[in-house]
Amino acid sequence: MVKPHVPGPPLFLQAETTGTSLWYDRAVMIGWDTGGRYEVAFPESGDDRLAEALASAGALVTFDGFRLDLPFLKQHSPHLPLPEHQIDLRTLMRRKYGAAKTPSAKEHRGERAPNLWYGYRAGDPGALRRLIENNHAAIQRLKAMWRDCAGQPAHQTPPLSSRYLDLWIAQAGAPTPLFTYDRLRLDPNLRVVGIDLTGSETRPSGWCLLEGARAETRRIKTDDEMLARIADAAPAIVSLDSPLSLPAGRLRVDDRDPTRAQFGINRECERVLRRRGVGVYPPLLPSMQALTTRGIALADHIRRMGFPVIEGFPGAAQDILGIPRKKASVEYLRDGLTRFGVMGEFRQGRVSHDELDAITVAIVGLFYIAGRYEALGDEQEGCLIVPDLRESAEIMIQ
Repeated sequence: MVKPHVPGPPLFLQAETTGTSLWYDRAVMIGWDTGGRYEVAFPESGDDRLAEALASAGALVTFDGFRLDLPFLKQHSPHLPLPEHQIDLRTLMRRKYGAAKTPSAKEHRGERAPNLWYGYRAGDPGALRRLIENNHAAIQRLKAMWRDCAGQPAHQTPPLSSRYLDLWIAQAGAPTPLFTYDRLRLDPNLRVVGIDLTGSETRPSGWCLLEGARAETRRIKTDDEMLARIADAAPAIVSLDSPLSLPAGRLRVDDRDPTRAQFGINRECERVLRRRGVGVYPPLLPSMQALTTRGIALADHIRRMGFPVIEGFPGAAQDILGIPRKKASVEYLRDGLTRFGVMGEFRQGRVSHDELDAITVAIVGLFYIAGRYEALGDEQEGCLIVPDLRESAEIMIQ
């Protein structure tokens, strides 16, 4: 039996974050329990109760905290007095039950925290209530795992007091606004085309024409129709959601390329995003090869028509803008684009997630024209463009 020994009362902690990227995401709420008392703090409130609790704790107990909770805590508050004894219950549970019977971090935490925090920011105090309730439940699971590892009997946990919930919700303060279109200070007649491309003309791609802040969206199957619409729109730039280049050294897309083993299936821009905690598919993964082939050919044709083309990635842009991705919530994605300042029929009518991603990749084009972007990758492979929200944003090549 694995029995944890600590010199004083343990503090059970779980941080709720907007995602898993230390580069783009942040901790928005921290819950902890010590001595049977559950507390919540919001990092931006300047609350010092967590520091006081940590200073008197015999040990800090988390679940997968070395990978998730602690890096976010140290990033936001590098001077927090973390206890010398830090215990990751995921490690203890794996020792006792094996990996197959130990919950994953996703199973323990769930995936709702970013959506609930966004819902609160969008004006729903009930979303914050649910976030606190979920955090409280997760910490009770931590305590149950602790007792399990120590060979102690389980016991029933009383429900969270509604009165305390109301106090914490009031403490969180008003929702903060998202970055908005107006701050880009662009010509209201500027035209940008965004395309959320698929790997085949048999499946429709998302299409968006942004004229100023007004979006016109549709789904288009063929390259010929896309090219005709680009010619009619005469945009300042076309922003494509598709890999538009091969990794340096690669000769062709498919796996029969003799240089595959030497140069791999990733470009530098994918490696940069992964180092930042942003999930992205390799452009030469077998399931991505058709998309990469189509994207390179389409971009080449558009450039020969006289229109500049950039490569964008809606998922990364949504992470940076603080908007949930489509896999988390299509409605919150629509709401986030609306709050950014985009107008159009998509706000009320039926719209596909491909069209919403096309709007997002068109927005990347706006940031590029405004000079508020970061170019990820290198000049040999070509760069992936992502928005840069810093006030002193400069054109950068990572």
